[in-house]
Amino acid sequence: MISLWLKGSLYTLLTTLSRIKVFVIYLDGYRLSVDDKVAFSWLLSEYSCYIVTNDAERFSDMGASAIIPWKFHIPDPLFQRAIMREESAAIGEIAYISDDPRFIRNALSSLNLTIMLRGGMNIKPDDTGFLPDHSCVSLHSFVKQFRSGLWSYFGENAIADIGKDVRSTGRLIISSLPDPFSDIRLIAAGRYYGSSHYLSAIDRYSYALRANKSEGKLSGRFDGIFAQIFSRMIGSFQAYYDKPFDGICNVPVRPGSPIVSGAYWKA
Repeated sequence: MISLWLKGSLYTLLTTLSRIKVFVIYLDGYRLSVDDKVAFSWLLSEYSCYIVTNDAERFSDMGASAIIPWKFHIPDPLFQRAIMREESAAIGEIAYISDDPRFIRNALSSLNLTIMLRGGMNIKPDDTGFLPDHSCVSLHSFVKQFRSGLWSYFGENAIADIGKDVRSTGRLIISSLPDPFSDIRLIAAGRYYGSSHYLSAIDRYSYALRANKSEGKLSGRFDGIFAQIFSRMIGSFQAYYDKPFDGICNVPVRPGSPIVSGAYWKA
């Protein structure tokens, strides 16, 4: 069974690419290919790069701004303040790259960009609440997409470009329910921050979702853009899996709320 969500997961933030000044990179568990090394060299030549590692010798000749010994709590606020002070960088001007989920989880509350390497198309249910801003199978593929301007999740890109036709660029979040319902696929266009979350006031995608279902003057204001997002999601997913949908259902506004009459349509 396949289900579509227009809601996303929790945590992290979409930030403008052009603001990035500093990369903080932790790749101790990642094997660099020839293409990855070329991509790494480009990052080092264009940006200030801080390498966090337990193997300083491995990266000693790469020309990093600094090599920092890894500790389990890095990055933390103290670490980030030191980088910001050294580089005269502001919030939103730093990007964290790693293949280590622990490192990415530490960086999620930093209000800066997070990039997870080796992220596949499918996401484990337990990880949907801790999604980075971007996920790529390799450092090379990230740098290629970074230089071309492709970024983050499909719905978030669409809201960022509101007023234009919805572009087909961006990533869908594909996961499944835990056992015994693991055959049910869940697809989201982006991440959603609830009204009590500290990012809710500054995340445009979350604001559009909340405003659209409110009873205020913005109620239904984003119907058109969400209809385009929904249509593109269906087309993309059908092309990827080459199978039809079982149906489309309305997600309740709150956990435990009943699905209203007429909210399920058999495909």
